[in-house]
Parts: sequence; C-alpha cells; structure tokens
Amino acid sequence: MKNKKFNNLLNGKPQQFITEELDPLQKQFEAAVRKARQKAGALEEKHPLFRGETYATQAAIDMGLIDGHKLFADALLEAYDLGQKYIAKNRSALRFLNNNSY
Repeated sequence: MKNKKFNNLLNGKPQQFITEELDPLQKQFEAAVRKARQKAGALEEKHPLFRGETYATQAAIDMGLIDGHKLFADALLEAYDLGQKYIAKNRSALRFLNNNSY
C-alpha cells in the first residue's frame, strides 16, 4: 500500500496522487499568496494564477505578484548587502552560536 499512489501515477492513474498530494499543495500555495500579496489575493478563486499559470515580469507586477525586477547581478548585490546588515545586527548572537556549537 505504501507505494500504491505513486505506482498508480506511473501507470497512468493519477487521481489519488492529485487528490492527496497536489490539491493540498495548491491550497497551501493559494493561501500563502492571498495572505502575502493583497492585490493578487483579491483575485477570484478560479483566476488562472491559482490554477498554475505563469506570467512574464510586467504581468506579474501588474497583478501584484512581484514588486519589480532587477538584473541578476543587482539582485546578488542586494542579497549580499542584506546578509551583511543581518550579520552586523546579530553579531553577538552569531558569535554565541559559533562559540557554543553542539
């Protein structure tokens, strides 16, 4: 029984996998998007966004899925800067963790 739903999936019978694995993930994804993104959260339940559609940058901005776009190098620099700020802010806690490794 432990491999039944996966074996069924491989044999062209996906319904149990869809119902037990994919549907709960979709509901979790939708709830997270609706909570984190007010504009997207206001979209109707059957909107393509919540059925797995993908979007180019400008459409994603227009729907409130993302705040903007950057070049990859700019994103890396921002991530680095945020990491440095985090380290500076939490230096004493990080020092404690490094000195008290388990």
